[in-house]
Amino acid sequence: MNRLIIGFDSAWTVTKQGAIVAVLAEGSTTFREIREEGPVLANFPDATCLVDRWVQEYQPDQTLIFLDQPTVVKNATGQRPVEKIVSSIIGQHGGGMQSAFTGRTEMFGPEAPMWPFLAKLDIADRKSVVVETYPALALIGLEIVRNLETEGKARLPKYNPGRRPTFLPDDYKLVIEGVAKALLDHGLEKLSTVCRHLGSGNRGPVKHDQDKLDALICLVVGLHWIAGLPTMQIGDINSGSIIVPETPRLRKMLAERCDELCVPSAGVLVSLTPADLPIPHIEPRNPSALP
Repeated sequence: MNRLIIGFDSAWTVTKQGAIVAVLAEGSTTFREIREEGPVLANFPDATCLVDRWVQEYQPDQTLIFLDQPTVVKNATGQRPVEKIVSSIIGQHGGGMQSAFTGRTEMFGPEAPMWPFLAKLDIADRKSVVVETYPALALIGLEIVRNLETEGKARLPKYNPGRRPTFLPDDYKLVIEGVAKALLDHGLEKLSTVCRHLGSGNRGPVKHDQDKLDALICLVVGLHWIAGLPTMQIGDINSGSIIVPETPRLRKMLAERCDELCVPSAGVLVSLTPADLPIPHIEPRNPSALP
C-alpha cells in the first residue's frame, strides 16, 4: 500500500499559521520525498488546498495526517481524560499542556476552522485517517530531551523562539539535530538537510521555524509507526487519544500516572504495530453535531 504521510502543526485557530509537510510511504520501509522544499507555512484553508493537490498528484491508496491538534473534544470545560494523564508527564519534564474543551470556541466551537478542513477529507471510507499527536510528548518518546544528570531526570527542550524569555538556542539545536537524524534514519536526506537549516540564517530562528520543526516532528511520528518502531496510543478514541513514539521509560511514567488516577492502564496505553493502520477511529465531528 502506498500512503501519503502528512505532518501538520495546525496552530489551532483561524488567525494563525502553522506548517505542513508530506512524504510518500511505499510499503513500510521506503519513504520518498515529494517536490516541496520541506515544510511550508499554512493555515487551515492553505492546508486543505495542499492536501487536495498532493492527493490528486500522487494518488495514494491512503492519506494519513498526523495533526498537532485534538480532533475529538466533547468536554465543555477542563481537561480531556487523555490530557489528565499526559499533562502530568509534560509537567514532570518542565513543560505545560493546553487543555482542549468546547468552551474554547475559536478552536473547538461550531465555527472553528478545523471542521471544514476535516469535512474535505475522505474519512468515511478510510481513504483518509486523521491521527492526533503531540510534539512535546513525541520528543520524550523520541528521547530528544535535555538530560539533567545532576538531578537524575530529563526536561523538555525550550526551543520556541516566540518565547524569548525562556528560549534556549542550545535546546533549539538539540531538537533540530534530533529530528534531522530521525528523518535521515528513514532515508529522507533532503528533508533532513532542510531541517538542519531551519533558522540558520543571520537573523536566527523565529517562531515560523519552530512551526515547521513541529510539523516535521508530527511527520516523524507517522514514519516511526509505519516503519514498525515502538509506538503507542494513549487515551480512548471516544474521548480523545494521542499517538507518539514509545519507550519503556515513557510507558512506565504513563502507567504510574494512570495508577494515580485509578485508571486501568491496559485500556488507555496501547502499543501499536503497522498492522494496526488504520486504527479504529470515530469520525471527528463539529461539536454542534454531537448528541
